[in-house]
Amino acid sequence: MPAPRSKQAPAAPPAASKTYKRRVQIAAASYHVEVPGPDGRLVKLQRDAAIGDEVDVSAQEQMRLDSLGVLAPVGATRESIQAEADARLEAYRNARRGVAGVV
Repeated sequence: MPAPRSKQAPAAPPAASKTYKRRVQIAAASYHVEVPGPDGRLVKLQRDAAIGDEVDVSAQEQMRLDSLGVLAPVGATRESIQAEADARLEAYRNARRGVAGVV
């Protein structure tokens, strides 16, 4: 008769909890991560990130943030994100130069 197996928590999280690294392309964002708690169960925490920060999120959280337009395309760098934001701001300012202020 085989020896009874002990019920220990797995050393690593299951494969379904794979994470992805992406950069934030808006001024600031809040996102959720799951980390092991003191008793070994996964605990969901809220974290914050600023423009250009790299976040490490689950596939589900990545899809949520992508649908909100929070994440930059894969491979974007902090410099490319800031350059794109600066270009959008300059285009807005150029478009508004001919508009008179409200009196």
